[in-house]
Amino acid sequence: KTAYEIYQCDWSSDVCSSDLEHFLRSHDAGTQEKEGGYYTPAPIAQLMLRGAMHALAEEGKNRARVLDPAAGGGVFLISAFRQLVGARWASDGVRPGTSVLREILYKQLVGFDINEEALRFAALGLYLISIELDPNPRPVQKLRFNHNLRNRVLFKVGQHGSAGSLGFNVGPEHDGCYDLVVGNPPWSSSTKLREWPDIVARVKEVAETRLKYVPFKPQLPNEVMDLPFVWQAMRWCRQGGQIAFVLHARLLFQQGDNMPEARNAILSALDVTGIVNCADLRNSKVWPDVSAPYCLLFARNAVPTAASSFRYVSPRREDRLNAAGMFRIDAVNAPQLTPAQVIEQPNVLKVLYRGGALDLELLQRMKRFGTSLDAIWRQFGELNGKATWSGNGYQRLRTSSSVSKSGEVGVSAQKLLGKPILRASPQLPLLIDSEALPAFNEPRVHRVRSSNQYLGPLLVVHKSPPAHLRRLNVAVSDNDLVYNESFYGYSAHPHPRGSELVRFMALVLGSKLVLWILLLTSGEFGFEREVVEKSMVDALCIPAFESLSANELQNAMALFESVGSAALHDQEKAWEKVDEWVTKLYGLHPSDVQIIADTLEYGAPFSDCKEAAQRRPGRQDVERFLSTLVGALKPFAERFNRSVVAREVTLAHEQPWLTFKVSANGEAKGNVHPVERDIEALLHMADGLGTTEVVSALDDGSLLVARLDQSRYWAPTQARLFARRVVWEHRQHLFQFTA
Repeated sequence: KTAYEIYQCDWSSDVCSSDLEHFLRSHDAGTQEKEGGYYTPAPIAQLMLRGAMHALAEEGKNRARVLDPAAGGGVFLISAFRQLVGARWASDGVRPGTSVLREILYKQLVGFDINEEALRFAALGLYLISIELDPNPRPVQKLRFNHNLRNRVLFKVGQHGSAGSLGFNVGPEHDGCYDLVVGNPPWSSSTKLREWPDIVARVKEVAETRLKYVPFKPQLPNEVMDLPFVWQAMRWCRQGGQIAFVLHARLLFQQGDNMPEARNAILSALDVTGIVNCADLRNSKVWPDVSAPYCLLFARNAVPTAASSFRYVSPRREDRLNAAGMFRIDAVNAPQLTPAQVIEQPNVLKVLYRGGALDLELLQRMKRFGTSLDAIWRQFGELNGKATWSGNGYQRLRTSSSVSKSGEVGVSAQKLLGKPILRASPQLPLLIDSEALPAFNEPRVHRVRSSNQYLGPLLVVHKSPPAHLRRLNVAVSDNDLVYNESFYGYSAHPHPRGSELVRFMALVLGSKLVLWILLLTSGEFGFEREVVEKSMVDALCIPAFESLSANELQNAMALFESVGSAALHDQEKAWEKVDEWVTKLYGLHPSDVQIIADTLEYGAPFSDCKEAAQRRPGRQDVERFLSTLVGALKPFAERFNRSVVAREVTLAHEQPWLTFKVSANGEAKGNVHPVERDIEALLHMADGLGTTEVVSALDDGSLLVARLDQSRYWAPTQARLFARRVVWEHRQHLFQFTA
């Protein structure tokens, strides 16, 4: 069929990328997985193109050249075509006809890929969009395409398993030629490409000119494929042009494997202007069948200056909205960060994702408290900077285990034979009865670890916090104990009061406070895998055990005994007393405790927390929010001899919003219930902006506020944050208003 006949069959250009994915899944799943051949949903591509094109200067936007260096089925090129046609129409004042559409197609779009099938789908999509946007697609002869897109618009830049556009298959004729470089590069890692040295060499070429005055190098941890595209985009894009990519979110959150260094290098070499963290949207219909966390990166192709900053927003999971393939970008919760902040505080992006500004402030205060767990254990002995009395448990035999010359697989575990072995359990007993455990009987293992860490007394921590406990699964053994890699162990054998030390540590590590810290700092827990890295546990700041008074130590041992002896259904009540003790140990205020409670209630990765976050708040929740808000605003109101009143405004019909009115005129002045037109205008604005909060300043000096009807936005901590915004943005209207 001709392209026009296909168009008449109503096969839209927007489906070409999804058809490519279905084709690869059915006919070449191995290549799809290796190359990351997963199509980008059109709404995400369109969002990125709108944002990137908006950032280009108005003059010349209609003539912008766009490159997708990993074009796939062409979804970004098709979206770019639409944007360019719109820009040309706005510039010329005339809808582009056939000749202008061909000019845009042949001169303003370029795509690279190594997959022949992908390039064919991309070509078909571009042909179709050229016809779809033609104001007069008849007669058929008029729709002739005079040039083949291959080697003019679409370039095959290598074979399967090659470096593709990241290597030397793309020549210098493309350097600095594009106003916008956009796309969704593959997220695969550990690909073991034969041409990987070429990729590294090309990245270093770009980095040499960008990182002259900073101490960072362009790390590519674990041979990840998406980061080299970011570096190469700096080569292809003109100075001051725009770069927009969909990337794996490990760039934002991962704390090991040199990823912080990789993140710092990019932030030092590229003027990032915006990051949309979509980790909460994985496994939803926003991007079907994608379970990996991802993010959208927007940047200006220039070395950042001291004044550079970027907006950071994390769309929340909203099941009703996500089911329709949509998500909310909330401008209210989009803090502005500088590259220096992220470099100096490596976990700031994770803190603001799972918590908020108040969590960040509290965490910074707590980092100055106590000594790290790792430093405490290194006092017992260290080798090459690592504690010798703590570590991961042994690893069982696997296919990658070593084989000796005599044919024996793995390493000997003779020194562990006969010792009690701890098995994983949904809830460990706080004090382990080692005599009731089976004996370890595996003669050979993959890795045995140091025998020091199995000596009692010791503390063991399961790496996966159970959802039903909402705290780390910790246990103490007074005797020697063997455990596998699912546990981290801390032996206090060399300490003269080792039994008391591990009990003290078990209480601290088992507290809600520690789970909150790990939720905000771990590069895995609450991000991609629901496990906590040992390095994050080691980094916890612990109050000095030796500084405890005799009375404090006695109290701690009594708490340990209370939890250990409590029946299973009563243990949580006993742990709540431990939580109170730990918060006092760290000198936390009630408002600090509320921050921790709210973040764990609505920000933890457990399924019941996700449901609770989206639940409509009850009347008590709203009253508590308003009461907290009034308390937070009271000191400011008193400066102006005002008294604050905040009351809910009942809506005539149920809406996805709850509204309230804040007044500093006192009870006697002003109408508590705003007129209907004010409410209608506010809700219309709220629906149109797609935000979580809208504030309207009324003529009587009060504020009318609409907030999304989800419990996470009605927690007391949110009331304190809203009070801050009122003071910063509406102080004059609310407190200095005169009728």
